[in-house]
Amino acid sequence: MIFKSYILEEKFESIKECKLFLFYGENQGLKQEFKEKLKLQNSSKEILNLFQDEIIKNKNILINEIKNKSLFNEKRLYLSIK
Repeated sequence: MIFKSYILEEKFESIKECKLFLFYGENQGLKQEFKEKLKLQNSSKEILNLFQDEIIKNKNILINEIKNKSLFNEKRLYLSIK
């Protein structure tokens, strides 16, 4: 799901209902703020940071990470960083 930034600023909790979402734009500060809120909301989950350059170079890296099963955590949060 793609959210408008003003919707997320008003009601960030609406993001919990989605398993996959995208937020993007030029405002680096706002994107960083959303990432920090996500990390706080999902502190019990394993957080994996994937870099945009790595994903572009090797398109299978994201698929492989999703398919990997963790012995310690059932749920993961994937963040792509530019």
